[in-house]
Amino acid sequence: MTNYKVLVTGGSGFIGTNLVGRLKGLGFDVLSLDVAAPRNRDNLDVHRYCDICDADLLAEAFESFRPDYVFHLAARTDLRGKSLDDYRENIAGVDNLCAVLSSADYVKHAVFASSMLVCRAGHIPATIEDVSPTTVYGKSKVEGERIVRQWMARMPKCSIVRPTSIWGAWFGEPYRNFFDMVLAGRYIRIGRASSTKTYGYVENCVNQIISIAQRPDDSVEYFYIGDAVPLNVDEWSLSIASHAGRRKPIKAPMFFFYCLAWVGDLCNFTGLRFPFSSFRLKNMTTHNVVDCAPAEKSNVYPVVGLQEGIEKTLSWLKASSTKE
Repeated sequence: MTNYKVLVTGGSGFIGTNLVGRLKGLGFDVLSLDVAAPRNRDNLDVHRYCDICDADLLAEAFESFRPDYVFHLAARTDLRGKSLDDYRENIAGVDNLCAVLSSADYVKHAVFASSMLVCRAGHIPATIEDVSPTTVYGKSKVEGERIVRQWMARMPKCSIVRPTSIWGAWFGEPYRNFFDMVLAGRYIRIGRASSTKTYGYVENCVNQIISIAQRPDDSVEYFYIGDAVPLNVDEWSLSIASHAGRRKPIKAPMFFFYCLAWVGDLCNFTGLRFPFSSFRLKNMTTHNVVDCAPAEKSNVYPVVGLQEGIEKTLSWLKASSTKE
């Protein structure tokens, strides 16, 4: 891919910020399309305002830049939407992009980012269509995948990737909050009930995505993006605290968490925001391990280990807090 033109939608988001920076570092000619300004000011030189729901604006950006590779990350990613209409970027935006790509014969490969939330926690899909979303956001991503598959025969070579729980520099909710709580001594371990999940350090994530675009074959329909070794969230908190030189997070009985979730549900029902709920408790106690082996095997770049990832993230947090 060296010296090729690469277009990234959603380049101002968390993964997008890291992807744009990585592509620039590898020497590619990059264009980042987003409605938001870059989180990383170093990416201002490649940023261009574009709403993917504006079909004409999107088509004009493509035709003027004529990219060789496309990475589609633009999306609404929070879970606060009440209906699919709240996630138009994930549905109408995807349809617009597919329509543009259908006539963009200069594009060699397009990678569409979906989400692991197209399936409920613990559900291992047998096929790409074996989905079971439990949130409106997840349903919107299912719709986005369906649209890509409908257009696929008319588009250049395409891949669908499902990022898992990604963390690292430039992150926000929920894992920035997790790190902040551990560092502030406010994280409470749940003990034996704590979940083990597939997470992904963001540098590995973007390297996998870039590598997938370079695959010579298209035999794999979709890829889960993340690290091969699952993480137990309580053990992760202990590693973070140890690296940061902070005290070990305390542990509380399940009764404490049930009470906290009840209070949170009551607050949320009355319109008050509370940082804990039954939904979050279930998330903390439900194992969710998926197979990232195909993405890992595709990765042509060095893998960053857990301890190195924690150190890099702590360094970024320190630097970003100084700037704030």
